[in-house]
Amino acid sequence: HTRRGPRGFFEDAFDKSADPCLEGRLGRILAYTEKHTRRDHPKQPPWEDVTLNNFSGCESALDIVGEHLRVFRNECIWKWAKVCWEYLSDDGDWLSFDPFVSSVIELAQRQAQQEEHGG
Repeated sequence: HTRRGPRGFFEDAFDKSADPCLEGRLGRILAYTEKHTRRDHPKQPPWEDVTLNNFSGCESALDIVGEHLRVFRNECIWKWAKVCWEYLSDDGDWLSFDPFVSSVIELAQRQAQQEEHGG
């Protein structure tokens, strides 16, 4: 992803003169990864949305559970958003149903599969 190749990665992500602690280096690695990652990749959610934030060790149980719920919610939204049913129009073009109709179709398909398998 970079013209400097692996050497550029190690020079930027593991700069010994900056952020010597483990958390600081992780932050530099994540920043490098984000800078050199294509943001238009439709098959993967943004890593920030589905990754737990760093904990300093002073968080309350409520903060920790809330962070896990944030990631879980974002994973659910991403999975839900990927399901988009299409139909062939009279003009021969494939058109997408709106998200609500797609979710109804998806639910009906899951129910039919459960009935089919005796569930």
